[in-house]
Amino acid sequence: MTLQKNVAFIASVFMSLFFADGVCAADSATAPGGGCKTGMECVAHRGYWNAEIPENTVEAIKRAYDFGADWVETDFNLMPDGKMLCFHDPKTRDRTMKPPFHVPTLEEVLAVVPKDRHIQCEIKTYGKEYAAKFDAAVKAAGLTPENIIVSCFKPDVLKDFKGKMPQYRTLWLIGLKGLKDSRQDTNLDNLIAKAKEIGVFSMCPGANGAYDAKFSRADADKIRAAGFSFRFYGVNSSIKLAYAAELGAEAFTCNYYEDAFQWAKKKGVKLNPPQKKTVNPNER
Repeated sequence: MTLQKNVAFIASVFMSLFFADGVCAADSATAPGGGCKTGMECVAHRGYWNAEIPENTVEAIKRAYDFGADWVETDFNLMPDGKMLCFHDPKTRDRTMKPPFHVPTLEEVLAVVPKDRHIQCEIKTYGKEYAAKFDAAVKAAGLTPENIIVSCFKPDVLKDFKGKMPQYRTLWLIGLKGLKDSRQDTNLDNLIAKAKEIGVFSMCPGANGAYDAKFSRADADKIRAAGFSFRFYGVNSSIKLAYAAELGAEAFTCNYYEDAFQWAKKKGVKLNPPQKKTVNPNER
């Protein structure tokens, strides 16, 4: 065998091994920020929280990153006084205010995001100053749009935000209720057309609604073929995790960050592993 053939053979073996357990994606469409992904990404929903550490607190968010999470999802509201506060709704806000914890500002949350990690920021209460305030806070934290995905259930809000801040990737959260009924606005073709109109990076159905609507791999493939990243939100059981894997989801949000890895092991599902662990894995 000639030297040239030897090199080609070795290269082919290397590449087959390199890609055997997943795709190494350098572009932001499949692996935001770059890097090799060997499975689905588990996004720590509202941080890594429990009965002692409330969700959407700085402590829960930092704990997720300390445990090794690449992605954390949080919620932000533009308040009448101009502050950007991190909470989902009044009920969860009250839990967050349990001493010694407090409802953090956008600036406090972004300050604990490592420069090599990512955060998904859901828009809850929007206003005309939201986009500019958000961008200023990202810059002040020393982060870039590559660290961020901005999500929302409301397409008109995403369209407005994207129009003001085109450098950020946006993600559309979709309930998928009535997906299979062509008379509804949630028909998949209509959803894809709307996603193109508002210029989102990712279409992200809810796991429960998709499961009930019998959303299929063909449906997920149709979203990908249209040029969108496909993610899931609300994957909070082993059944829904296996379902997300079956549909080829790139990533999913989960309330139970550590448990997700146990479910994946039982179901034979590959997750992108935490980058590091600096807390006790058994800590609750």
